[in-house]
Amino acid sequence: DCFAVQVVDKIPPDILFKDYGNDRGSTHGLLLSLSKGVGDGYHLTLEYQTNLYTKLNPKTVKITIDTSFEYELPPGTPGFEETLEFTSIMKNDDGTYDQKYLEENIAKLVLDNRDKVEATYYRAGLGWHRLNEDKLEGLLISSAKQQKVWHSFLGNKTPQYNYLGGGGVREGLSGEIAIGRDDILYNNGEIRVSSNLEASGAMSTLDSRANYVAAQAAMKIDYQKNQESLAYRVSTRVRTKKFYKENPSQLHSEISFDIGNDTFFCGMTFTKRLNDSGPSYLKYDDDNEIQTDVHCKKNF
Repeated sequence: DCFAVQVVDKIPPDILFKDYGNDRGSTHGLLLSLSKGVGDGYHLTLEYQTNLYTKLNPKTVKITIDTSFEYELPPGTPGFEETLEFTSIMKNDDGTYDQKYLEENIAKLVLDNRDKVEATYYRAGLGWHRLNEDKLEGLLISSAKQQKVWHSFLGNKTPQYNYLGGGGVREGLSGEIAIGRDDILYNNGEIRVSSNLEASGAMSTLDSRANYVAAQAAMKIDYQKNQESLAYRVSTRVRTKKFYKENPSQLHSEISFDIGNDTFFCGMTFTKRLNDSGPSYLKYDDDNEIQTDVHCKKNF
């Protein structure tokens, strides 16, 4: 059995301590998973993830100025006034910024045959898909609430937001399937090099634009001196997703570093989306900066 927690908060270090922040697009997420072998080489995983996509909401301000001086007239001469209009990102009186947001929540049950330890594996899942633009909810289920708590903890080191709800909540069912292959390319007892190829697809009744087909290729290098010592892993992956009725395909590249043993490991992943924006159903997913993911997993 294993339990895994993954937390993402995409704020580059050079931006984190500036007043305006960089919480645009895909900005925060949480992944929880609980898995257990169920016999005959099959593994069952219960997974919940919540991801936040945001956009600052500008304010419009009107200012009236006296133009009588341009005509050498006494100040305040009637009829010599001009109204200027400015639209910009501005703080509220309480120091917060107005922020639009969309929260995507997915809960799913996934069955795979990875415990068979065969080169080819299969995976199938069924779940619940939810888009929330309405309100902040519980800390464990809401990435928007997690962002609010995290920024409140940091205080004046990071911007504070006023979350503009009222966009409603949509819910539906989701399903996914995948087939992949793992191959060991080199193994001398201490160093092992392996590859992974996978094709997958998913559908959602919530929004057809969330349907996709995907493919990925990965390479892993593992080093472990002996069974009692720590193991180290470096891996790279390239993956592409083609969402329904959208062009071009979404292309991501990533590199990961992990350290641990048979019962516990932690690591860090850096992901870069090569497209300027994400799928249209995630309407605020328009930031493609490098995302940092810190993850830990405990096997029971």
